[in-house]
Amino acid sequence: MRGPLRSLSLADRAVFVVVGALVVLASLASRPEGSATGRGLDVIAVALLAAGLGFAALAARAAATGALGTLVVIMVWYGLGYRSGLINLPFLIAFYLLGATGDRVRQLAVGGLAVALSLIGMLAAGNESASSAAAAIGWILAAILFGQVTHDRRALIAELEGRAAKAEADSDREAERRVAESRLAIARDVHDVLAHTVSLMTVQAGVAQDALEHGRDGAGKALQTIRSAGRDALAEIRALVSMLREGSASPDNAPVPGLDRLKELALATSAAGVPVDIAVEPPAGELSELVELTAYRVVQEGLTNVVRHARARRATVTVRRFDHDLLVSVRDDGASNRGVDGSGFGLRGMRERVQSMGGSFAAGRAAEGGWLVEARIPVDQASPS
Repeated sequence: MRGPLRSLSLADRAVFVVVGALVVLASLASRPEGSATGRGLDVIAVALLAAGLGFAALAARAAATGALGTLVVIMVWYGLGYRSGLINLPFLIAFYLLGATGDRVRQLAVGGLAVALSLIGMLAAGNESASSAAAAIGWILAAILFGQVTHDRRALIAELEGRAAKAEADSDREAERRVAESRLAIARDVHDVLAHTVSLMTVQAGVAQDALEHGRDGAGKALQTIRSAGRDALAEIRALVSMLREGSASPDNAPVPGLDRLKELALATSAAGVPVDIAVEPPAGELSELVELTAYRVVQEGLTNVVRHARARRATVTVRRFDHDLLVSVRDDGASNRGVDGSGFGLRGMRERVQSMGGSFAAGRAAEGGWLVEARIPVDQASPS
């Protein structure tokens, strides 16, 4: 820990030097050496001054001990009849350092003792006026209070620096948290887009190959579906890349998918061999863009899993509003045990996306058979946490 002297600012040290110079000048001007009013400076006086300065230096490490030492020295000084005010300088330094410790108990104890002994000494001498006594007490209190003010200001600066450091650390952590959330959101979007598109294109490529090999109809439709899916995926990936590069999507990018595009997902899944029944109660546009996007991604990933894993004959998508929530479900009649532990990126991404909105998510085998994905998305205060 820094000592009281080292903790002084440049302005404090300047004030300290000026006060010391004034004490010295006042003592020399008011008490000429060798005058009849008091004992002149001699070897003993020099020794007492050296002792006082030594105790003042000690006060930088042990304030109470140093202050008491200078108090004894100044009592001996005036008791021997010296009238020069030079001894006041180490005395004031020591009591300033006592005040700079901030220890109120020691300040009261040592300061009170100094005031009491000063009064007793003046009364015993019998030649001091009331104004001299008041001046002596005032110097003692002023030195202690000046040290206390320095201590309080130093503590305030340290507290403000600590708050600033904490605020900066909190700001850095918040920035890191937002970056991590953005990275997860982009990862979810990329996964949802690519997983759905690649799965659909793979299935349709198989349909086209089978049709070409056996001379059946349907190859052209399958290739058209592949082309359309690829075009849509490229548009969404381009929007994500633009957001990464520029910080926001440009007006030329594809609009954010919402409930109005659920029929496209159903048609694409039906073209892949799994017919989809879809029921959407709230008309598109009644909900916020974020709510509709979340519902769309849940349905998209749910249907992707149906195509990839379900071995299902049919699937049903239901989106309906219930009080303050939007209920989204994707159900199929497949017999697959896919993702029971919920460890896949698709299920994890859906869960993270819904929970970031303050909603709930569940996926598993339905009681009546097949697989069920359910999400409850708040619609009133939907914003990422």
